Amino acid sequence: KPKTPNQVPSFSHLPRPSHKPRTMSLAGTDIQKLEELAKKPYKEQAVWFLNAFWAERQGDAERIWKYVEKFASLDLQRGAAGFELDELNGHRFLESFGETMTVREMRETLRAKGAIGDKVKTFPLVHYLAI
Repeated sequence: KPKTPNQVPSFSHLPRPSHKPRTMSLAGTDIQKLEELAKKPYKEQAVWFLNAFWAERQGDAERIWKYVEKFASLDLQRGAAGFELDELNGHRFLESFGETMTVREMRETLRAKGAIGDKVKTFPLVHYLAI
């Protein structure tokens, strides 16, 4: 069946793992691990997140793939090879999924989850997935 331009691929036909999935190894403290993961391309961030939280978030796999595609489309400099959006495009991402937040709300939410420190300049996919 031919795909329409906006059609997202379905992964529902793929077998689900019967064992606990392994995650890509990250080293250091939790904050260091988050920082390391946030520097990986969008797709790798999503794969790591789904592997780590498969039992809780497997029903979100296709939606998370849409997030990966949207991040890549908003990243005009790096595209799919990118790993973070600037704050403006982070807000555009949220708006595209009906999750509009003020600058202050986004910063406070990310801080509350431990995803950021005092200053927000960038918005990696894994930070969004954590909230």
